[in-house]
Amino acid sequence: MKTSKVFSYLALFGEITALPTGITSSSGQLQTLESSTALNKISVRDKLSRATANELLDGPCRSVTMLFAKGTGEKGNLGTGSSPGPALSDELKTSLGEDKVAVQGIDYKAKLTGFLKGGDIEGSNELIEMANIAATKCPDSKLVLSGFSQGAQVVHRAVGGLSSDVSSKISAVVLFGDPFIGENVGNLPESSVLSICNEKDAICRSGPSITGHLKYPQRAREAADFVISKLN
Repeated sequence: MKTSKVFSYLALFGEITALPTGITSSSGQLQTLESSTALNKISVRDKLSRATANELLDGPCRSVTMLFAKGTGEKGNLGTGSSPGPALSDELKTSLGEDKVAVQGIDYKAKLTGFLKGGDIEGSNELIEMANIAATKCPDSKLVLSGFSQGAQVVHRAVGGLSSDVSSKISAVVLFGDPFIGENVGNLPESSVLSICNEKDAICRSGPSITGHLKYPQRAREAADFVISKLN
């Protein structure tokens, strides 16, 4: 993994004092760290109730099942704050109907060490398990996979471990702030994958700024429109 992305993630989560050997910082990057960390610490208490969804495990089968993997340090299994998970869930349900979409978050630790290793393996295994459950419990449901930041890494790893039968049920994949942007998602056709990368997001593009990494909920409508176009 490029050291610039490693630095950006360390900055984003206030880990600058623990930089690996060989990674340096400039005053400009440190300014970015200060402003971005402040943004990331905005209160999310009003969103905690929407941070977890277990509708695949606890609810009936629905026409669409979305599995979402949160980013590093996010609460619940959908995430809060900068996570687009709750917003994407809302947009899909608004468009398709509450009773048509089951949303299931992926429970995993989402620690920084997982990102540095290319995505938490336990998270990928959990996503594989949820996809298998969806395919068995709700064989007629269309699968949608989505992930934010490290969650996008988790999706990449998981899809490679799915059987062809389960993979064939995937209608769409949406990735936000993907560190692996430009890489294939398993053997899925490129046309079924949307990778959203904001300006000023060094996690998925070159550059020193990471402020764009905190603004993906604003693009949930775009993501939902793509998913809906692939369901028809």
